[in-house]
Amino acid sequence: MKARDMTKQDKLIEKSFIVDGGYIYEMVADPDTETLAYVKYDRLSGQTELCSEVVMNGNTHIPPQNKLAFSGTMLLPTFPAEYESFASLLENVRSYINEYLEIPTDYLMIASYYVILSWVYDCFETIPYLRARGEYGTGKSRFLKVIGSLCYRPCFAGGSSTVSPIFRLIDLYGGMTLVLDEADFRFSGPDAEIIKILNTGYAKGTPVLRTEGDRVRVPTAYVTYGPKVIATRKEFEDQALESRCLTNYMMPKTRRDIPLHLPKNFDRITKEIRNQLLMFRLKHYGEYEVDEKDVIEGLEPRINQVLLPLFAIADTDAMRDELREFAKKHAKIQVSSRSESIEALVFSAIIDASRESKYIKVKEVARKINESRTKEQGEFAIPPARIGKINKTSFGFGTRMVHGVTELVWDEARGMTLCGRYGIEYQIPSLNLNKVEEVEMVEDLFGAKLSSPDTGLPEEG
Repeated sequence: MKARDMTKQDKLIEKSFIVDGGYIYEMVADPDTETLAYVKYDRLSGQTELCSEVVMNGNTHIPPQNKLAFSGTMLLPTFPAEYESFASLLENVRSYINEYLEIPTDYLMIASYYVILSWVYDCFETIPYLRARGEYGTGKSRFLKVIGSLCYRPCFAGGSSTVSPIFRLIDLYGGMTLVLDEADFRFSGPDAEIIKILNTGYAKGTPVLRTEGDRVRVPTAYVTYGPKVIATRKEFEDQALESRCLTNYMMPKTRRDIPLHLPKNFDRITKEIRNQLLMFRLKHYGEYEVDEKDVIEGLEPRINQVLLPLFAIADTDAMRDELREFAKKHAKIQVSSRSESIEALVFSAIIDASRESKYIKVKEVARKINESRTKEQGEFAIPPARIGKINKTSFGFGTRMVHGVTELVWDEARGMTLCGRYGIEYQIPSLNLNKVEEVEMVEDLFGAKLSSPDTGLPEEG
């Protein structure tokens, strides 16, 4: 590796990944000598070599100069290693995860795909997150260690980590896999700072904006896009973030062949597979894209969106069939989870109230809900303002103000859609309305004008 000439006066730029015509430069690290360098890959010949810097357009590029790669916080490959085929690489990853971690067979497949996806994540506009959810002692930390160690540039952080270094690190490295333990933040709603990073980091072009500087305040955009592997005990309050996670619900270990402590050769084996994954990235960088033909009819758009990148890297029909089966199961779990949410409780009360009138007093919805909630069971009253906020963010029913009282306006079509979303069986209500309201509701439902409130029959034609 050629040492840098310190007499050069050109500008130094810290960058971890560079594409320059037919060459790719990827940051690597040698933990024995604590040396950071680039591996240079010739896309035409497939040849690789190490170099300490890259000179482009009068500027000298060097890897980001910090010690994260030598402290165990961030894991980097050392040099690309060959592998036989995509199928053999996938099997190496799958066997490795299965040896040290107990998860269901279908999720083992998803986790293996996700590891490989993380190495070409920047081919895609969006990417899902991988998550373990469970109580203490169910293996969440092992999940993060085993799966996270194989992902692209994994950076390990605890839930107590502050927001500032996280988005700066992701931006500095131009992308990495954030491995976040104990992510049950005290405030996990959509307004929490860390949740903003997780909500922006799933898609390109949605940076975190900060104002930097003491005297001169300069607006600065920090890129947060990249893979993320997360462990929590509970679900996030923010349902948008929940929908971006491919979640495994962890259970206590039952397999006796899984070691209680990771073996001494764990790091060596991990490094060998990581080096193979680096070669995969160099060979296939920029080749992958989603195909709308893989969209599964009948599934929510968000579920299709988060799974399409996985379909893109699956190279056989059998692999795609496995993904389709998982997608359908994942969709059912999502609906089941939402059916137990506070949103589902509120929506059920709105349905009940809609049987009396299409104009639903928010205070009346709150009263219906709070009748069955008790402090003894740890349940607290839901105020009307909370119901109004839930409607605004989750339901979208129109509202009106009558004599200072807020009312929701029932929409039959929207209601039926929401029933599917929250797993609530819908039946056309037995109307108990005044005559004018009954006419309006039937017209809304059937798209026909009624001849008069007296007959209740639609006009012919």
